[in-house]
Amino acid sequence: MLNLVWKDIAAARRILLIVLPLGILQLAVFASVGPFILPAALFFSAVLASGSIALEEAQRTETLWNSLPVSRAQVVFARYLTVHLGILVGLGLSWAVGQVVGRLMASSGTAGSAVATATAGVAAVATSAVDPAPFASPTALAPIFVVLTLTAALYLPFYFRWGAGRGAIILSAVGVGSLLIITLLVQWLLGENGYSSPMLQPGAWNTADPAARAEFEARLEVVIPWVLSASVAGSLVLFALSSVASWVLYETRDL
Repeated sequence: MLNLVWKDIAAARRILLIVLPLGILQLAVFASVGPFILPAALFFSAVLASGSIALEEAQRTETLWNSLPVSRAQVVFARYLTVHLGILVGLGLSWAVGQVVGRLMASSGTAGSAVATATAGVAAVATSAVDPAPFASPTALAPIFVVLTLTAALYLPFYFRWGAGRGAIILSAVGVGSLLIITLLVQWLLGENGYSSPMLQPGAWNTADPAARAEFEARLEVVIPWVLSASVAGSLVLFALSSVASWVLYETRDL
């Protein structure tokens, strides 16, 4: 199975020689403006995680790999390992680049960075004195890990059942429909129980009692590490269950 993981890496080696340096450069640039490194880390990790799928779909080599003396279970679990390896490498490099840039800026005394913003079509320049290193911390990157792991856990069973393109379309349709139903259900439940909805009243949080807001924020700081730990563990459990589901579905697929 590890040979199949290495096969994915070897097949993409020339692309990785381009993607890795450019990705690291992009991370360094966005790290200089603090929180901007988070979407960059998300995009970079997603590219590394999905690269093997995209490459295989472009080259139409799925049937070729399945003609080798390997079981479909090995193919499935190897792909899951490759995807997870891509996520970990992407976030690991994001953390390393963010920490290096943060320390260089702190040591040189140039923690302030120019951030261009546009208002009514007129560009304005603001100075940010945010140290980028906290935004590349494990606590900041953990939600990205959870999001990417859950996304992979949801998508891969569709991929192994219907293929990359069709699987993405079916998952999107299911996701949009489920999101619409859940949103309407939550709005209805809030209305039935007499609670104001932030979606209907966007300024509700800003006009809340300052003491209540402070108490809520203090409690949130205490529970955030526990919530993040539980989220990471839960995403890994779902990822493992997803691999079993993909195996079962892939066995029924006619290639």
